[in-house]
Amino acid sequence: MKTIKKVVSILVMCMFVFSFVPVINAGNAEYINKKTVYSAVKEKKPAKPTKLKAKAGVKKVKISFKKSKNAKKYEIYRSAKKSSKYKKIKTVKTNKYTDKKVKTGKRYYYKVRAVNSAGKSPFTKPVRSAKVKKPASGNNVGSVVYITKTGKKYHARSSCVQHPIKTTLSKAKNMGYTPCKKCCR
Repeated sequence: MKTIKKVVSILVMCMFVFSFVPVINAGNAEYINKKTVYSAVKEKKPAKPTKLKAKAGVKKVKISFKKSKNAKKYEIYRSAKKSSKYKKIKTVKTNKYTDKKVKTGKRYYYKVRAVNSAGKSPFTKPVRSAKVKKPASGNNVGSVVYITKTGKKYHARSSCVQHPIKTTLSKAKNMGYTPCKKCCR
């Protein structure tokens, strides 16, 4: 009788079970020995993600792309230059990521590849983000603000307070004034 070995594969996506039943005649009795063989269907490497976008915001860059076939996760890489020194910054299971480890005023290049147990896809073409934005200084507030001698708030409009005193935003903050909730939204 031939020995049938079990086929073991780490790269298994689907399992099909086959049963072989050899019958041995020994006089009037039959001996049945059932063996099970596992056959593996290998998973294919994932396709390359498409439509990569990198949108710069305030102290962040939002990365998005179209998912690829057979992908389990995605590796996101960043660089300050288009053609060199890319560093993996995150592995994600979705097609979106927000990079918050960026510097304001800088542009970054990103590329992505899909990954599964069969391997890795080629990288997307690199895309460049716009310059990362600086946070606004006090919402609706310019460099000139208005304070009062007795108040603790600074105001974007002189009409918001009685007897306004014109000053700069930095001076008002240094003196301990905080933004008015009505006019500094």
